[in-house]
Amino acid sequence: MKKQTIIKIGLAFLSLLSVMLSWRDLSAASPWPADANGQLISIGAGYEPSGIIWHSRLNKFFVVSDNGTIISMDADGNNKTFWNVGGDLEAVTIVDPNSNYIYVGIEHPDSIKEVDITTGKFTGKVWDLTQWLTGPDNSGLEALTFVPNGRHSHEASPSGGLFYAGLQADGKIYLFDIDLAHSGIVTFEDDVITPVSGRADISDMFYSNKTDTLYAIFDGANSLVEMAHDGAVLGDYALPLPNREQEGVVVVSPSPTLPAQI
Repeated sequence: MKKQTIIKIGLAFLSLLSVMLSWRDLSAASPWPADANGQLISIGAGYEPSGIIWHSRLNKFFVVSDNGTIISMDADGNNKTFWNVGGDLEAVTIVDPNSNYIYVGIEHPDSIKEVDITTGKFTGKVWDLTQWLTGPDNSGLEALTFVPNGRHSHEASPSGGLFYAGLQADGKIYLFDIDLAHSGIVTFEDDVITPVSGRADISDMFYSNKTDTLYAIFDGANSLVEMAHDGAVLGDYALPLPNREQEGVVVVSPSPTLPAQI
């Protein structure tokens, strides 16, 4: 999704992702979201952030940008590394933090690519989703997260779980079983989640293993929807800083009973 003002969107993106560092107990029943006080991290001019994930082993954020850049940084925004891999990067997720790979969502053509974080380059593995999920050039795949086996309602995947991909054009979430050992082998689970009927413009997702909760941002509605992994809505909340085109969410929590960093 293209934005009108790079600086403004960068700050808005971080206002949800890493500015909202309020500490509170996080569970499905907790009030959401917390207040918007916290630390502001600026990536810098020339970047259009569009997705974020926290790497628990490396203790780093990985941020993807519309202009084909992946950025890694510490929790406070220091020690930034920029990798220009190319493409319209709109989302990022992690399957196994013990591996050296992250997975990025491409908006056009709608697909998932594997990135080696030791080299900062694509590995060559790509999974095309356009047979099932496709949208206009600027309204395609916009959100991506990974739900491990045992947490979704489908058969266990040899790759350890399922990818949930959000399509901006219709606001729906499509479930895929991707063979991570082989490029191009992907199975659509014939399962589409509609978080809120008639609401499009989904802009990011995050699944929390700690709370078994799926979070989805809807940019146009300025809302965050909290769901069970099957799409059952647990809450629908207005985001702080309206009209700021917030496009990413991640929850960093050591356990379901300890405070979370949002």
